[in-house]
Amino acid sequence: MWAIKKLNMDLDEVGQHRKLQIDELEKIKNEAYDNAKIYKEQTIVNTLSLRSLLNSDKLIGLNFDSWYRKLKIILEHERILYVLTDPASEEPATNALHAVKNTYLKWLSDRTTVHCIMRAAMNDKLSRKFEDVQPEDMIQVLNKSFGISQDAERHKTSCTVFNVCMREGTSVIDHVLYMIE
Repeated sequence: MWAIKKLNMDLDEVGQHRKLQIDELEKIKNEAYDNAKIYKEQTIVNTLSLRSLLNSDKLIGLNFDSWYRKLKIILEHERILYVLTDPASEEPATNALHAVKNTYLKWLSDRTTVHCIMRAAMNDKLSRKFEDVQPEDMIQVLNKSFGISQDAERHKTSCTVFNVCMREGTSVIDHVLYMIE
């Protein structure tokens, strides 16, 4: 009998304690929601401010090198640069694991995002030209069309070779061999 009396607590006191616990959980949930909202807003602001790099320097053709460098910075920040650097994912089989299918769907979504970022950062003529072209193919075509020309590359190499100073005490033959390497 004493055990029943011991367990038979005051229901009002238990109810009050439970309400306090629920209120505390509600506060924690609201704080988590607010923090997530703040983080999302800051991420969007950072993303938009980085993307403004491309808006101020839209691709017109001859500025491909600087445009591509800025594009890679933005895609790296958004953690989707892999769309351009890694080989394209293959569509999983219908009986593939759920995780494999989700990975493929994320890759498709990221590729669409990269495609949109790239086209939005081009002048209208180029954007229309690449409307139905995938990002990795866009980069190849743009690099062939507007990348560093072979003449510019040769000039850069020549400047490097001609600016190499002969080390004291070496023969001309050794110096020439050093420059060729």
